[in-house]
Amino acid sequence: MANRTEKEVLLYQTAEWFKNSPWSVEAFAHDALAPALAAAGLIEPLGVPDDGAEYLRDRKAWGQQISRIFHGTKPFPLEWKWVWINKVAEPYRTKILTECQALAGCMNVKLPEIRTVDGVRSARARIGDVMVEVGEFFTSAADPSGDGQYDREDCQVAAKEMLTKGVEAIQAILAELQAVSAGTGVDLPALALSPLAAFAGGAGRD
Repeated sequence: MANRTEKEVLLYQTAEWFKNSPWSVEAFAHDALAPALAAAGLIEPLGVPDDGAEYLRDRKAWGQQISRIFHGTKPFPLEWKWVWINKVAEPYRTKILTECQALAGCMNVKLPEIRTVDGVRSARARIGDVMVEVGEFFTSAADPSGDGQYDREDCQVAAKEMLTKGVEAIQAILAELQAVSAGTGVDLPALALSPLAAFAGGAGRD
């Protein structure tokens, strides 16, 4: 995966979503992507079809346009990138973000969700999510760490799962620390986080 381009990551994970859901290229193109691109001002506003036949023609035309992107016969417009990603369902959206961030030498850490409650600005706490991610990491560690050491005899699939869950746990912890800082106004201890920042540079690399 480390050798993929951002476009390859985006298209691969989108195709995986289609395989595992009722969505298709045509449905995504016409019903999700096109309206979002129009709302973002990246294409002309979509017209209202006069009848069912025109609707089907429009739908087919958008499906063919996006199919050409998948088949490499039409360039992927860079300005569509974030609109496209935001219309992909989870967990495939997060997979796209994680792989693309890894290509840039970064980790995919969510920004704090800021909200105002009773006039007080606050950041939403997601400590339950952190506990789930950390718990999944410990569960995944049972096989590779069972004999007290990591070596080439360990199951490669289990080791990869442990690494994946470990990175997801780190991402969840960092996101929560940012939320704590944003909500309380207490600065993050930069020196304490620097080893994690260094680790993040290699996250996701095969």
